[in-house]
Amino acid sequence: MTLRDYQQNAFDEVLADLDIQGNSLVVMPTASGKSHVIAAAATLTGDVLILQPSRELLAQNRDKLALIVPKEDIGTYSASFNEKTIKKFTFATIQSVYLKPEEFKHIRLV
Repeated sequence: MTLRDYQQNAFDEVLADLDIQGNSLVVMPTASGKSHVIAAAATLTGDVLILQPSRELLAQNRDKLALIVPKEDIGTYSASFNEKTIKKFTFATIQSVYLKPEEFKHIRLV
């Protein structure tokens, strides 16, 4: 997978911020290839928690990532899907995880 220039810039910023104390945020517009940046970052940083505000967006984003990473590496942690599986790429609705931080202590990238 080859990232486009703007995706590579976002990826580089994510990597640069991993060792800085505190939180950082990368914002990318609709259809800019966030799934590609997430997949690239996860290959170097370990497990990733990918939060969505709704069931519909979770399904859409999970299906898109499944086109570029092995499906067996994708987990879903969401009451609306009646599933609580944590894997290398874990998609979750915010409501399902915000009271369970202990389940995700090993994750460095959200």
